[in-house]
Amino acid sequence: MKRFTTLIAASALLAFASSAAINEVRAEERRGTMLDAVTALANQEFSTAYNQFRKFLDLGSPDAAYNLGLLAIEGAGTEYDPVRSLGYFKAAEQWGHPNAADIAAQIEPHLEADELTAATAFQEQLQSAVIIPFDAEQWPRREVRLPESTRRDVPSYPAQAARQGIQSWLDLLQITAPNGRVITSVPVNTVHPGIFRSFKRSEGRWRYAAADQIMLRTLRITFQLDDEEQFVQDMESEYARVLPLATAGIAQNQFFLANLAALAQDMNYASQQLRNVDVQMWLERSARGGHVQAQRYLAMRYGKKEWGEHLIAQDDLITQTYYGFQLYTYGATPELRAEGERLIRDASSRGEAHAREVIRHL
Repeated sequence: MKRFTTLIAASALLAFASSAAINEVRAEERRGTMLDAVTALANQEFSTAYNQFRKFLDLGSPDAAYNLGLLAIEGAGTEYDPVRSLGYFKAAEQWGHPNAADIAAQIEPHLEADELTAATAFQEQLQSAVIIPFDAEQWPRREVRLPESTRRDVPSYPAQAARQGIQSWLDLLQITAPNGRVITSVPVNTVHPGIFRSFKRSEGRWRYAAADQIMLRTLRITFQLDDEEQFVQDMESEYARVLPLATAGIAQNQFFLANLAALAQDMNYASQQLRNVDVQMWLERSARGGHVQAQRYLAMRYGKKEWGEHLIAQDDLITQTYYGFQLYTYGATPELRAEGERLIRDASSRGEAHAREVIRHL
C-alpha cells in the first residue's frame, strides 16, 4: 500500500478525537503544540486540557479559544461560566475558527445585557494579550526575475522509500551564487530523510544562469510511485484521512494539510477538493497552535514579518538566516535589503551553518 510521508495518525476522529489515534503522532513533535491539550480532551482529562489550551491564547489560537469556550459552557475542567464561554467563542470567531460563530449565537440569547457586556470585555482582554498581530503590515516586495535553470538532475527515488510505498515531496528554499551554482538549501516541509539525502546528492550538479547577486528561490519536487492521476487520488485520500485530525486542532496535521493543498494548487493538479482548501488559514491555525515548523514556514517561505520577528526574538537562527534572505532578495527598498544582509551576517557570526556557507558571496 502506498502512503505519504506524514506525522499523522491513521484513524479518523470521532466527536473531538480518538486518543488511540492521537497517541500515534510521533512523541518528539508534541512539545510546543496543542497535541497534549487535544489528547487530554480526548481522554476526558478536562482540567489538564483547560490548562493546556490556555497556553496558546497569547498566540491567538482559534482552536484554543474554541475548545476553552466548550469547556467553560460545559463546566468541564473549570467552573461553568457562559459569560467567559461566549468571550472565548467570540475570540475564536475573530481569530478565524469556522464554527465559533454558530455556538456564540446559541449562547447570546440566554445572557442579560450586563453579561453580554462582560463577555465583550473578556473578548477584548483576550485580544489585547495576543503577541502575534493578525493584521501586521507586510514589508513591500519587489519583482525579481530569477535566473533560469540550465541543468537540473532528477534525484533518484530512494530504494527504501520505494519498498515501503512512501510518496512525498520536497518544499525547498534554495540559495544560489551569482555564478549559478547552488550554495545551500533547506526543506520547509516534513520529508522522509532518505528522500532529502537523495536530493542533496543531485543538487550539487544543478546549475542556473548567472546573476548579479545571491538569490533565494522556492522549489517543489515530487516523489511519486504512480502516474499523476493516481498520485492525485492518493493525495485526496490522504486529505480525507488528515482533515478530522486537523479540525480537532492538532497543529502538526494542520500544517501537513496546508502543505498537501499547496502542492496540489501550485502544481495545478486536477483536484477540485484540494484547490478549494484555504492554505493560509490552515498554516495560520497551525502556527498559532504553537507548531514551530509552521511558524518557520510562514517566516522563511512567505517572509511573513510577524512570524519572522517573533522567531528571531527567540534566537531562532535558521529562521533569521532565511527570513534575512527573503528581505535581501525581495525587499523593495535598499533599507530592507540592507536589513536582510545584516540579519544574515549576524546569524553567521553566531555560527548558523547556512549563513556561514553564503557569507563570502554577499
